[in-house]
Amino acid sequence: MRYALWRRLFCGENWARIGPEVRLPGPVRPRTIKDDILQNVVESPLSEPPLPDSHAERLAVRYSFPNWLVQKLAQAYPEEVLEGLLSSLDEDPGLHFRVRPPGTRDVVLAALIEEGVAAEAVLAAPDAVRVVDASHRVFETRVMKTGRLQVQDVGSQLISEVCRPVGGSMTGLTVADVCAGAGGKTLALADFVGPSGKVLAGDRSRRRLAEARERVRHFSLRQVAFPQPMPLSEADVLLIDAPCSGTGSLAREPDQKWKLTAQEISKFQTTQSELLEEVSRQVKHGALVVYATCSVLPEEDEAVVEAFLAKHPEFTLEPVSDVLGAEQSARAAQGPYLKALPPRVPGGGFFAARLRRTR
Repeated sequence: MRYALWRRLFCGENWARIGPEVRLPGPVRPRTIKDDILQNVVESPLSEPPLPDSHAERLAVRYSFPNWLVQKLAQAYPEEVLEGLLSSLDEDPGLHFRVRPPGTRDVVLAALIEEGVAAEAVLAAPDAVRVVDASHRVFETRVMKTGRLQVQDVGSQLISEVCRPVGGSMTGLTVADVCAGAGGKTLALADFVGPSGKVLAGDRSRRRLAEARERVRHFSLRQVAFPQPMPLSEADVLLIDAPCSGTGSLAREPDQKWKLTAQEISKFQTTQSELLEEVSRQVKHGALVVYATCSVLPEEDEAVVEAFLAKHPEFTLEPVSDVLGAEQSARAAQGPYLKALPPRVPGGGFFAARLRRTR
């Protein structure tokens, strides 16, 4: 009942939209309230509730976000960007895929069409595709079963892209995926370095690293190793996909926004800064560090990078536009940083910075 009233009063939706939503399975909706009762309430004349005075507070009510979180975001983004972001994080982000090997998107799309699956290129990333068919038949295709597709968010793909050298290839390089998690970016980096390169993967979570090992085994990627401890001084590129609030992934975990607190954001920032410091001590001269998060909060993104650079003149910030190019940068770059924000970049919100050790 509360959900139906919120959608009617604060979102302006009618029963045609609300009805299918409340029929979705789940433990939250009390089953004692029948659809005809809800429909009657929604379609009855209702007095308009008073709205908050500030624009940020009105957006918090409209999109069902904690007020403190919207206030933080309102300090970072213009109104039109903020509303688009909140709206996108309220919607199902859908499934996006990365084609394998890199650079074969047209071939993979043609193969999917042959198997009767409608798919299209996602222009925000060079190897990204979206399946238009909502039946999930793609998982039964020969294309999927032969390893030509990997489920990966578009912004996550862009983080792997900004690990590339300017104007060159990653073939043969050694890459350290410091916070590999379940291995999504590990697989992409392995494809980039090829059989002559090496990816060193590690994570503090044994459970998630076990998932990464299984995915690497599934794709038969012999160039990936899981050494303990990780020899970071050997790496040409080091990706730090740091633990974060996950505010860019709230469309996939909507309940997480109600569990977050401002104090937790501060704790994440401390952890991120400490991790960047720890890794930086082992980076060889000339190597590239890519610091990344799936957060859309500047405290976990630009603020961490700028504080680090202020203490470490031996590192230089390189613009991501140098590797993304003009077209992708127009969608996904903000200043020198990767800021992949929905809806301009479909899926979740992601951040990355390129830090080069120059002395």
